[in-house]
Amino acid sequence: MRRRLEYAPVWLIVRIFSILPRPIARGLGISLAHLIRILHRRLWKVGMRNLELAFPTKPIAERKKILRGVYTSLGRQLAEFTKFPQYTKENIKKIAVYEGFENFERAVYASL
Repeated sequence: MRRRLEYAPVWLIVRIFSILPRPIARGLGISLAHLIRILHRRLWKVGMRNLELAFPTKPIAERKKILRGVYTSLGRQLAEFTKFPQYTKENIKKIAVYEGFENFERAVYASL
C-alpha cells in the first residue's frame, strides 16, 4: 500500500506532463526541478561538495552556476521522458537534431 501511495504523485506528474504541449511540459519540468533544489537543501549541499572536490580551483559562483544547470537539465529530461511514447520515426526529426551526423555515417562506412 505504501508503495502505491509513493508512486501516485509520480504517476500523476508523468500523466499531466505527457498531455501538455512540449514547451509547457519542459517549463514545468524545469520549475519543478528548481523547486526541489530549493526545498531539498541537502541535495544542493551534496552537489556543491561534489563540485568542490571535482573542481577545487573554480570559484563558488561558477560551481553554483554549474549545479543550477544540472537541475535545469534534469527538469528538461523529465519533460522529455514523459513524451517518449508520443515519438515516432516520422515526428522525431522535428525534435532530435542530428548535427554532425555525416561524421557518424562516414565512420560507419569506413569500418565496413
